[in-house]
Amino acid sequence: MQLKFTTAGILGCVLLSIGAELRGDDTSEKRVLNPKDKSVKKVESNSTFGGYSKTSIFYLFSKKSAILSVVIDNTSKDFPATATIYSFPDTVKEEGLKKWVNNQTSDALFADAPEPTSKKAVGDGVFKIKKRKLVMTTSDRTGKYDKYEVEFKFAKMGLVAGFEIKSFSEKATVFLKQQ
Repeated sequence: MQLKFTTAGILGCVLLSIGAELRGDDTSEKRVLNPKDKSVKKVESNSTFGGYSKTSIFYLFSKKSAILSVVIDNTSKDFPATATIYSFPDTVKEEGLKKWVNNQTSDALFADAPEPTSKKAVGDGVFKIKKRKLVMTTSDRTGKYDKYEVEFKFAKMGLVAGFEIKSFSEKATVFLKQQ
């Protein structure tokens, strides 16, 4: 078997490599995610058909084909929380991102929702719960809940999957089931 290296073949490999970098597969490319930018859509969900659940907040960066997901657990007053960056192909815009978010928070209505090309957890120390405030007690058909206002903060973050998150604070509503 004889291998032939042509200029076109080598150029094709180089172009594929550059395309991977532009999608954010290589962490050397810096793209800034600013959740407070006016173009960013925010979706917050804390209930399902079965009642109140963990609080999920999604920041949709349509121009960057990315989503920042914040999940605050509602199983203890510590409110354990995680954050994840999802990257999608550049062809995925707002409508596709909305379909993907809907499938994460409901009964997955959209079979044509795009799949992320990468998923990267935000490291410890960057994202923290800062304040918890009991707002009221409420009930639904599944029981009694304490409604909390939970404030979280993102410190300036280095690159994760080619993205940098600008520092910001936000408040979310979390329902903690009474024991």
